[in-house]
Amino acid sequence: MKKNKLTIILAVIAVIALIGWGVTAGMLKDARKSTDPDGKAVASVTENIADNTANEDTPEENISANEDVSGSETVKEPDGAGKENAPEAQDSESGENISEDDPDKEENTSDASLENKKDDKEEKTEDDTKNTVDVKDSGKEEGKDTGKKGSDNKDTKKDDKTEDKKDNDKKPVKTTAKGLHVDGTHLADASGNAVQLRGVSTHGLAWFPAYVNKELFNELASDWGANVVRLAMYTEEYGGYCSGGDKEALKKLVKDGVKYAADAGMYAIVDWHILSDGDPNKNKEEAKKFFKEITKDLSGYSNVLYEICNEPNGGTSWSTIKKYAQEIIPVIRKNAPDAVIIVGTPTWSQEVDKAAADPITTDDNVVYALHFYAATHKDDLRNKMVKAVNAGLPVFVSEFGICDASGNGGCDEKSANEWIKQLDKYGISYVCWNLANKNESSSLFLSSCSKTSGFKTSDLSDEGKWLKKVLTKRAGKKLEFEDIPEDSGKDDKSGDNAAGTSENDSKSDKKETDVKKDNKADISGKSGDLSYTAKVVNSWEENGKTNTQYTVSVTNNGSAVDKWEVNITFGGKIKLNNSWNCEASTAENVLTIKNALHSGSLEKNATVSDIGVIIIEQ
Repeated sequence: MKKNKLTIILAVIAVIALIGWGVTAGMLKDARKSTDPDGKAVASVTENIADNTANEDTPEENISANEDVSGSETVKEPDGAGKENAPEAQDSESGENISEDDPDKEENTSDASLENKKDDKEEKTEDDTKNTVDVKDSGKEEGKDTGKKGSDNKDTKKDDKTEDKKDNDKKPVKTTAKGLHVDGTHLADASGNAVQLRGVSTHGLAWFPAYVNKELFNELASDWGANVVRLAMYTEEYGGYCSGGDKEALKKLVKDGVKYAADAGMYAIVDWHILSDGDPNKNKEEAKKFFKEITKDLSGYSNVLYEICNEPNGGTSWSTIKKYAQEIIPVIRKNAPDAVIIVGTPTWSQEVDKAAADPITTDDNVVYALHFYAATHKDDLRNKMVKAVNAGLPVFVSEFGICDASGNGGCDEKSANEWIKQLDKYGISYVCWNLANKNESSSLFLSSCSKTSGFKTSDLSDEGKWLKKVLTKRAGKKLEFEDIPEDSGKDDKSGDNAAGTSENDSKSDKKETDVKKDNKADISGKSGDLSYTAKVVNSWEENGKTNTQYTVSVTNNGSAVDKWEVNITFGGKIKLNNSWNCEASTAENVLTIKNALHSGSLEKNATVSDIGVIIIEQ
C-alpha cells in the first residue's frame, strides 16, 4: 500500500512538473512576441554573429553602413571628423584656421572615403569589390540569405513574393541606397557623415583618350589623394558626341573610366559636356538617349554621379535649364534611382544664385554646378556662392582652374587658395580641370611630357604641382617636394623627359608667346561718361587665327547709373571668341561690352573689373 502511495505521489509530482514547464515555455514565447512581433530578434542576433565571424559573400542590402564605395571598412575618424565639412562646424574649425594665402596650413581630414585608402589597400579583396561596386540582383541574394539565416516561413514567403514582383516589374537595383547622397547643402555618406569629393577632370575624351587608364586612376587615388574623377565628354565640339564623334568609342571610354575609378576606390562623374551648344535643349533628345543607355550599362556601379549640362551659356536662362533638367532627371532615375545628379547653371555655370531662388523640387538628390577660374573669378563669385549655400542650395564645383577663364594665362595661387579655403569651410566638393598635356595653363602636365601615368613632380605644370599639394594635404598624406628643382629645367639633365623635349625648350616656347603678347597693345579710351582699359593678358594662334585675351575695367566718371555700355574700336575686323562677367558682341571692328546683371549698378567714380573677353582677329 505504501508502495502504491509512493508511486501515486511521484506521478503527481511529474504531472505538476510537466505543467509548470509548459506554462514557463508559453510565458517565454509570449514575452518574445511582445518585444519582437515578427519573431526575428533571435534570428537577427544569430545573423550578426554569423556575419562577424564568417568570411562569406554579403548581399548588398546587408552591407554595413560603415563601408565606403570601394567595399572596405571605413576607418573610424578622430573626434569631430566627418562633421568638419558641415557649414556650422567649418566656421570655427578648418575654415577659419586656414590662412588667406595657404589653405594647407590646416589639414582637412574629414573625408572618410580618403581616410580609408590605406585600409583599402590592406584589407580590400576582389570579392569585397565585386559585392559592393559591381553588385547586380542584390535583392534576390538577400531573399536567399534571409531564408538561410532563420527567419520564419511566413517572412520568407513574403520576401520571395516581393522579390518575384520586383523581377516581374524589372525595377532597377538600388546600388546607392546606402551610399553617397545630398544632405542639406553638402554630400554625405551612408552614415550621414559629411563628404567632400576632391579630384580632377579629364579634358575632352575624344581629344585626350589616353589619360583614361587604370594606372593613372590608381595613381590619382593613391599618390594624389583624389577621390573623384570627372569624365568630360564634349557634345558639340569637334569629335563631340552630337557632332560626328565616334559614339561607341566615347561610351566605351566613359564605361572604362567608371570601372577604373571604382577599382581605385574613387567616384566618377559622367559629364555631358555642353559648351558651344550653349542651350542644353539643343541636343536634348540625344541626351535622353545617351543617359538612358549609359545608366543601364552602369547600373551595377554605385560610384557614379551624372552631370547633365556642363556650362549653359549664350544667354540661356535658368528657367530653360530647369525645364531641361526636369526632363533628363527622370530618364536617369529609371536605372540610377539614387545617383547624385549635377545640374549646370547659367553663364558657364556661375549663376548659382538663380538656382537658389528657384531650385528643382521634383528630386532631392541634386546638386548645382559652379565653375570658376581663380585668376578671373574672385570675391564677387565667391560671395555669390556663399550666399547661395546660406540660402540652402547644395553647390558642387565640378570644374575649376587656377589660371584665367580661357584656361590659359598666369596662375593666381593666392585667389585659388582663397577659393579652397571657402570650399573647405562649407564642405563643397571640387574638381580641377584638366588631365592633359595641352599647351595651356590649365593642363596638369607639361606639354613636353608624353607620359600617361607614372608622373614625377617635374612632369607637372604649375597648376599640377599646386593641385597635387592641395589634394594630398587633404588626404592626410605627407607630400614631399624635394624633387621640385629650384630652377625649372634642372631635372631634365636626368633624361627623364619622355617626350625628349627639355625644359629649356619649354621656356623658349613661353618666351615666344610672351613676344606675341608684347606686340599687342593695351587699349584705353572713353565712351560717354565711362572710361575703360582693355589690358592684354594673353595671345595665341589657333586654326590660323590670332586669339587675344583682354581683361577689361570700366570706370564711371559721371553720375550713378543702373546699367552701362562701352564701345571699343580695334584696328581691323574682329570676332568675339568668349567673354565673362559681361555681355559682349562684335560688329566689324567694334567690341561692345555691356554690364552683367550683377554689375549694372555703378556709382560715380566706381570701377568694375574682372571683365574678360577673347577676340579673334579676322
